[in-house]
Amino acid sequence: MAAAADFFIGMDSYGRSTHVAIRAADGTHFYRYYRGSGYGRGWLKWTKIEPGRIVADRYEWGFRWLDRADPNALRLPEAA
Repeated sequence: MAAAADFFIGMDSYGRSTHVAIRAADGTHFYRYYRGSGYGRGWLKWTKIEPGRIVADRYEWGFRWLDRADPNALRLPEAA
């Protein structure tokens, strides 16, 4: 697993808890959200996304803004 350079948390427009992270090695952006079903709850796997805009410690996510968090404990998929 690769280290993250930056990490943002918040809610998307559907009301789901969302994470957006930037991989330190190459600057690729990833996101995941928290999902529940009848069998349990958990974070979905990381998915690559197009880079968003970062303004004053916040990440623009569609019509929402995500707040910066500590990326040190976070691990992202390795570059292929």
